[in-house]
Order: sequence, then structure tokens, then C-alpha cells
Amino acid sequence: MIDSLSAGVLIRYFNAIQNSNSGKDKALKLIQYTIRLLTKLLSRHSLAAALDKFLQRLANLERAISISRNVFSFANSFESLIGALDALAIADDSLRVWSVISHSARFVHLSADHLHLLQKIKVAHVSDVLSLWVNRLWILSSLLSLAKNLRHLKLLCGSVSPLFLVARKV
Repeated sequence: MIDSLSAGVLIRYFNAIQNSNSGKDKALKLIQYTIRLLTKLLSRHSLAAALDKFLQRLANLERAISISRNVFSFANSFESLIGALDALAIADDSLRVWSVISHSARFVHLSADHLHLLQKIKVAHVSDVLSLWVNRLWILSSLLSLAKNLRHLKLLCGSVSPLFLVARKV
């Protein structure tokens, strides 16, 4: 049965399962940032020396939640890959190119970020400069996404209806 399924169907199915975790991620992010804020506030308190062990435990908890959120987000890179494949159907040539490049760069960034997570939790060692490259790929991905969005905005402001952005059926 698995042989008859295409890779796209499997990726979409895996992505649908991952999307159900977005609410869980938001709740974990709220808890993580609350703990981070509490740690910062307590570390500036006059009793910080007495609370040292407690603050260390809070910091460890915040790091564990951060790693958990990263593990839960492993499939998000497939969303970018699907976006790149879907962008091939855009009728406007320049928007199609910007969209494919933007989604592909995001996929590469998220994949490198996952490798960085594996290195951070000491499952694998890829490179000593991986974190630097993850940051560079994030900047590149963000800039390409901005360029894609500006091109899309230019098309929309140029009185081109969004319905014409989808490839015409022959």
C-alpha cells in the first residue's frame, strides 16, 4: 500500500499531522517565555544568591522546553518544500521564481536548523560553525521571503487580480 502512495501525498499527510501541533507549540512557547521572564526577574532580586539552585532549575526547564519545541517542529521544513512545489503553478514568471527560491531557502534553513538541534543535544556533530551558517541561512531566507512578498504586493497594487496569479488551466 505504501508503494502506491506518492511522496507528495506522504509529505502532505505528515504535514497535516504536524500542523495539529501548532496549538501545542504556542502553549509551550508561552510557558517557555514565562519561565525565561521569571528567571530574569528573580536573578535581579536581592535574594538571587539564595535562589541560585532554583534559578538554575528554571533555566534547565526553559532549555528543555526549547528543545522540545524544536523537536515538535521537525516537519515544518516539509511545509516549505510543499510551498515550493505549489509555487510552480503560479502564472506570473517573476513571482513564481521568487516563490520557489524563497520556499527552497526556507527549507534549507529549517533543515540546517534541525541539524543544529541534533548537534546541540549531542546526537550528532556536523560542524563547529553550523550555528553561524544557520543564522546566515535564516537571514537569507528572510530576505528572499521579503523579496517574494514585495513582488506579490507590486502585482496586487498594479491592478492584477489575485485570481490571475494561479496558473491557467489549458
